[in-house]
Amino acid sequence: MKKLLLLFSVAIIIFAGCKKVEGPIGPQGPQGIQGEQGPQGIQGIQGIQGETGNANVHSYTYNLTDVNWGFEDIYYYANLTATYITSSILNDGAVLVYIKTDSGGWSPLPLIEFWDGFQHLTNCDITLGNVYIEVKDSDLSATWCPGTQSFKVVAIEGGAKSQIPENMDLNNYNQVAEFFNIK
Repeated sequence: MKKLLLLFSVAIIIFAGCKKVEGPIGPQGPQGIQGEQGPQGIQGIQGIQGETGNANVHSYTYNLTDVNWGFEDIYYYANLTATYITSSILNDGAVLVYIKTDSGGWSPLPLIEFWDGFQHLTNCDITLGNVYIEVKDSDLSATWCPGTQSFKVVAIEGGAKSQIPENMDLNNYNQVAEFFNIK
């Protein structure tokens, strides 16, 4: 029994004097098998209703003053940067340009007005990313700057263009705005 007690005491001293030494972390093991899918979560709450709109129609208003107009030979001009006019819109859609009238409405371009015995023409040229406005008189003079003018550009993508009813007057901005829900 004495020997057993001595052996037990020596074992305690040896194991108590041992210290755990940490080595480097080993490589990652292989991927485990896929677990079972958990139960379906509860339904989230309903979000609020957004405003009705049309993501395929873009409408922008440009307010020009004297400083926005350039002059070349016999006409005044303004360049309206319109990056939303893409090649897709030019090829398959439509771009409508309107000028604000003195009465507060919108008239389509080209617009011919009669002043002092002359025809006064406001016209536009639409290209990729640009609307070029040109103002001139029938006597081929442009002695006055157009000054403060507002223009509205409506770009309609091809899919939205195909929805336009045949009897809709695209020259009537109010009809266009109502049909496409333009604010």
